[in-house]
Amino acid sequence: MAQALEELVHPTWVPVLDPERETLAWLGDFLRAESAAGHAWLPAGTN
Repeated sequence: MAQALEELVHPTWVPVLDPERETLAWLGDFLRAESAAGHAWLPAGTN
């Protein structure tokens, strides 16, 4: 489930990130879909 930008970052960052809110929401949706499909989206760890 998507969270509001205000719930994810310190309040001082909200005005800085607000112009990119739509892009950040799209990225979140994309990464959640990748995870749901079983695709890794972070580099593999060294362990």
